[in-house]
Parts: sequence; C-alpha cells; structure tokens
Amino acid sequence: PASEADRDRIIDNIESYHIGGVIVMRTGPVSHSRFVNTIQQKSDVPLLVGIEAVSGPGFSMDSISPLPPPLILNALRNDSLISAAAREIARQMSLLQLNVNFLPLANTTTVGDPYPNKLLHFGSKAGYLRFATVFMKEMREAGIIACAQQDLRWDNSISPRTELLYHGIPDTSLFKPYRELIAQGLPALMTTRLPYFYVEENKGLPAFVSQLFVSENIERSLGFDG
Repeated sequence: PASEADRDRIIDNIESYHIGGVIVMRTGPVSHSRFVNTIQQKSDVPLLVGIEAVSGPGFSMDSISPLPPPLILNALRNDSLISAAAREIARQMSLLQLNVNFLPLANTTTVGDPYPNKLLHFGSKAGYLRFATVFMKEMREAGIIACAQQDLRWDNSISPRTELLYHGIPDTSLFKPYRELIAQGLPALMTTRLPYFYVEENKGLPAFVSQLFVSENIERSLGFDG
C-alpha cells in the first residue's frame, strides 16, 4: 500500500505537472476508493485509473476474490461464460472507478512457463485470439479500456536477442496478435512490452520512445489508431 508520502507525491504531481493517469497496485478497495476520489478532485481533467485486472481487481488488490485466471476460463470453450466473466470484471472495475485494464491479450505461449504464471495467458492454441477478442469487446461495452500487452518475462517464443529495425517491422508471430486485435477494434496497446530497438539518427532507441517506430509501424503498418 502507498505510504502517506507516496500519496502526497502523487497529488503534487497531479497539481504541478497535470499528469493524466495513475496505475493501481497492491492496495485495498476502501483506501483505493478514498484516494481516487481525492485525486479526481485535485485533477483539472478526469484521470485514467489503470490496473492489471486479468482476473478482476482482486488480481492486484486485497480483500477481493479474483475470478478464475484466463487460461482456465479459456478451457470452458464457451463464449457466453467468457463474456459473463468479462462483464463481472468490468462491473467491479466501474464500482472502483477503474477505467483501464492492462491485459496479456497478446501473449501466445504457455510452454515452459512456470506455474502459476502460465495461468495468466489467454492460451496458446489457435482459438486464444477469439477468447481475447470477446474479453476485449466486453470491456469496451462497459466503458473500460482494454490495453493489450505481451508479457515478455513469460513469453518463451521470443528470442532474448535484441533486434535492430531499420525499415519496418519484420512479419513475425510477435506482431500477429496485435494485428488481429487491432482489426477487431483494440483501443490501446503497451509499446513498452515490445522487445525491439529502432536505429534512428545513428542511435539505437527503444521502440516505445521512437516516434518513427510508433508513427510508421504501430500506426501505419499495423493500422492502429487508438
């Protein structure tokens, strides 16, 4: 839980630098709700309040029972039950004034991942994108922004070797889930989880801070407009 000093620092950042959002980690629903009310009042604009709630707010908060993790839900092979789970997660998030959910929508493999980390994947079979899309759309219907990420700590299909990009993104399986989710209306993605460096002006830049990478590849090549 955030200390009083941490809370004061967040409030100071909102008032001094007009930050647009916060990420919630390791807190309880009561203290969280009180603090969100405070910072929303301090902010000139409505704040984005994000959380990693892959199985509901209980994944990152105490005192809330989480739903079954994605890999178990995906075993149901039943879109109506998956939709119901996503709606319940969205309902809980709305009650807690949370409006961004960071989800491993783009994770594609579970082979070799340690337990219980592998349960947080949406699956490794061909149907995992169907499940991820249902989940994403239910979040959107409830007014929750589903932000796709690919957790590289657990994705063993990705080589640890740093790749340098000069012209465009190589057509690898890494980007396939993003491309398909974008086609289905993905509202947000976390570029910091993409393990590529872009050579720009003779200097290697992490992809997520390269304007060329974002504008030319994420927006133009993948067609992302979120």
